[in-house]
Formats: sequence, C-alpha cells, structure tokens
Amino acid sequence: MGKRRYDKCILGGTFSLLHKGHKHLLLSAIKIAREIIIGITSEKYLEKHPKKHPVEPYDVRALNVAIFCLKNMEKNQKLTIVPIDDPWGPALEREDIDCIVVSEETFLGALHINRERRKRGLSLLDIIVVDLIPYHNSFPLSSSKLWSLE
Repeated sequence: MGKRRYDKCILGGTFSLLHKGHKHLLLSAIKIAREIIIGITSEKYLEKHPKKHPVEPYDVRALNVAIFCLKNMEKNQKLTIVPIDDPWGPALEREDIDCIVVSEETFLGALHINRERRKRGLSLLDIIVVDLIPYHNSFPLSSSKLWSLE
C-alpha cells in the first residue's frame, strides 16, 4: 500500500452495531495512517450521555472494531483501542497525534478538540472529514436508524 500520509491518526465513537458507516470511517483512517488510535465510549460515558437505542457492552464493541480493523490493516500498521469517558479521549493529551478522522456529523467536535489543543500548547490536528453513508438513498446511516428497524 505504500507510505502513509500520517504517522498517528485518532478517531472515536460508540461503534454499537458495527455498520457500513462505521466501517467507512475506520477504513478511511486505516488508509492514511501508520498507527490508528480508536477511542470507544465506555459504559461510564454512556451513563452520562445515553443513546436513543440499545448499546452493546463495551467489550463487544471494542472486539468488533478490533477484528474489522485487523482484517483490513497491513502487518506494519499499529492499532490501539482505548475506552473513553468523555467526548475527547486522548486527543487532548497526546502530542504525537497527526490527524483526526471524523464524519460530517462530528466535524464540530474536531474543531473543539483543536481549539482545546491550542490552549494546551499542543499541535493542531489535520481534520479528515469522511462523507456519511446514505441509508436507502435518504438520511445518513446510523446505529439509531438500524436499531429502530430491529
């Protein structure tokens, strides 16, 4: 696949009922970075910020993300998955991150992260915005929509 544009890329989410939209986001990070750091919302986070749909246990979500990523990564790439208890995870603490991959829906969160990084004297992240995947040619695909069809 050749040399990647970024050394370390970060992204985050709940990743419940891993779907095509999640996979598109994850693949976008895999294509551009040598190391991918994925923050997955913890049970503690979800208690404070409940979803409108059932959410699989953290271990199930983390395992599904890890399996998908490892199947699609090259041997020289590195994957780190961390539980996050807030919307920012390690993005506000680690100097060594180059970029963040977000969806159109979470772009404003990435701007907030960069504003906070600047306040803390950290380098700004390149923001890579991934298009949302349409669901039945209308609203964007999301776990909420998929759970409502169950």
